[in-house]
Amino acid sequence: MFGFRKKETIDVWLPFRLVPADDDGIDIEVYGSVCCEQVYLYSTFMLTDSEQYENGGYERLLQHLKQPDNRTVKVTFTLKKDKPADGKLDLESLAEAYHDSLFLELELLGWGLFPYSIYEKTLAEQAADKGV
Repeated sequence: MFGFRKKETIDVWLPFRLVPADDDGIDIEVYGSVCCEQVYLYSTFMLTDSEQYENGGYERLLQHLKQPDNRTVKVTFTLKKDKPADGKLDLESLAEAYHDSLFLELELLGWGLFPYSIYEKTLAEQAADKGV
């Protein structure tokens, strides 16, 4: 008979950055070492209230995220065989980091855990498109 392991989760505070995007989404990459592995959690969000795109709320959130101020955000990782298998960015910690409750109105559209940086890949692709 096979035994099932209970899913383990850990909360980790990691740095994050805004990933440049061509749409109205807010793409955030959280990065750092988790269980001795370098991980990159990429999450795409949209505002639940479409009026926030027209009244400046969307731009306000982008301006917050563009600040190079070394803030951190809480991420809950699910572990599989003691390695990160999935992660979820905690929006409450993001709202607290910027003292802006509008972050709580974000809806998660998609996410992924990667062994490489989507941020760096996006910047490299943009530079190649410009011929740099």
